[in-house]
Amino acid sequence: MTINRYIGIPYLFQGSTLHGADCIGLVRIFYQDEYSIMLPNYASILNGQDAKEIRSLFGSAMSSDVWTRVDLPKEGDVVLLNVFGTPFHCGVYIPGNKMLHILKNTDSVVEKLSGIRWKNRIEGFYRYKGAA
Repeated sequence: MTINRYIGIPYLFQGSTLHGADCIGLVRIFYQDEYSIMLPNYASILNGQDAKEIRSLFGSAMSSDVWTRVDLPKEGDVVLLNVFGTPFHCGVYIPGNKMLHILKNTDSVVEKLSGIRWKNRIEGFYRYKGAA
């Protein structure tokens, strides 16, 4: 896996390409390129919802029967993070307690999960049931 190819992707709401992505779009790119897995397009589920509903749906999608919550993450697991107390952001777990993620108005980056910005926001780690 070459993580560098995913760093610097510009933010694009509901995007899921190397030319622009949001957080779930970046996860979808990673899974498609690294594991040949086409994840569901959760953005289409969330389209047109207000912020409160989006946070609720996003958390539900990651907790569905498609994903298994794990205590010890491995490379490629999804990190679900709380924003304003609700699971609403995600990234890809990278060994060394890091994650690949993207936020509005920033390009995709790798950050430490133990940093002050994220350490108290981790809702959980999820493994896609279709992954090896």
